[in-house]
Amino acid sequence: MDDESTSVSAISPRHRVQGSLSTTSRTDNDVLRGVTCTSVRLCVAVGDYSPGTAVSGSQPLVEVWDGTAWSVMKPAPTSANDADFLYGISCVPARFCAAAGYYFGPTVGFPKPLVELWEGGAWSPVTPPPTSANDQHLLTSVSCTSARFCVAAGYYSGNSGTGPLEPLVESWNGSVWSMATPPLPTGSSTGLLTSVSCTSGRFCVAVGPGPLVEMWDGSAWSPMAPSPTSTSDDDWLSGVSCTSVRRCVGAGYYWGATTGGYPHIVPLAEHWDGRTWSIAKPPPTSTSDSDTIKSVACASPRFCVAAGDYSGSTTGGALQPFAEVWSPNWRTGLTHAAST
Repeated sequence: MDDESTSVSAISPRHRVQGSLSTTSRTDNDVLRGVTCTSVRLCVAVGDYSPGTAVSGSQPLVEVWDGTAWSVMKPAPTSANDADFLYGISCVPARFCAAAGYYFGPTVGFPKPLVELWEGGAWSPVTPPPTSANDQHLLTSVSCTSARFCVAAGYYSGNSGTGPLEPLVESWNGSVWSMATPPLPTGSSTGLLTSVSCTSGRFCVAVGPGPLVEMWDGSAWSPMAPSPTSTSDDDWLSGVSCTSVRRCVGAGYYWGATTGGYPHIVPLAEHWDGRTWSIAKPPPTSTSDSDTIKSVACASPRFCVAAGDYSGSTTGGALQPFAEVWSPNWRTGLTHAAST
């Protein structure tokens, strides 16, 4: 969700690198891909770990912040012989979390949807229904409004993974997961969902490249087609955050003829006001760098933070973190908390 010439450190002086995350083992490869917080005393980050470099042995990984320290949790895997990967996490205050991703291995063959649920005790793996046994699946994001309503979004590819990418949604009603394949906009033959945000069981927005927007009204998914930056550009929405049915922000990046071509990548935002989507172009870190927004989170209709990385002549080619702040206009700030 998962977003002034002033720097981010000046906007939020208490931001700092939290470098004391626990590891599963000094010889394991630990990767975190998603994080969510319900209070200053509860944050949950998810990903996966694997011994050495053996990707086939990847197992789900959860790190929990209790207000003082991070601790490792190892959710039960789907199988000792499968590889499990977690990409998104959503928690609600009533001791409930859902993490989404995919798994594959000897027991299933092609990648299948995966969800890990936490209800105050141990984590338990759940395998939402796939589109087909021979399709490839990946859930990239999940959003929960209660322990009885969650939506996980991603994509699938038919014909043993050789078919076009198409949107995939898995919905939780408190008891079971159900699968849906949102329709693509007219004229589109492919599409994928990178992020989803729900404010209630009657309103969700999922986004992806295109730009692609899918909206849930409580009964059905319908595609929307926000205006692109240009017919000659490639627009990619990486994240979305909604605070109400009248306020959503999608964030990502674009490149093409108007940016001088790839790899010059420029920040992009799409704003929803309850009726239409409008383009916003957050300021870049510089005219020579490439800025890639990966995620956005809104605390209110008038405050959002979008985060990602940038590289170029000002960084010597190295990737560095940056953030864009909406309050109530977009302003960029280079984070001071880069690793050394």
